Amino acid sequence: MTVEKKQNFGIMYKNFDTPTRMCIICKNRFRQKDLYRYQVKDEKIIPFSKHGRSFYLCLSCIDGNEKRLMGVLKNRYKLNLQMDSCSKILKEIATNG
Repeated sequence: MTVEKKQNFGIMYKNFDTPTRMCIICKNRFRQKDLYRYQVKDEKIIPFSKHGRSFYLCLSCIDGNEKRLMGVLKNRYKLNLQMDSCSKILKEIATNG
């Protein structure tokens, strides 16, 4: 990865080759292509349809953090899904697309 430093009005910033995004569960940053992008529409979790707000999840959070995932979705999107159904939906979308 090449890092170039440019100066803009006395502020130094870096140019990165790949965009990075943050998983909403573990708060770790990953390359955008390594994350799964979802959205909530009509109180259902669906793959991102290129319109509206979305969120990113890493595969380890989809597999192992069902309780934290349910908490985040409940607080952020006011969803009341069952834990089993939510993890099944996310895993199915991640594997099948």
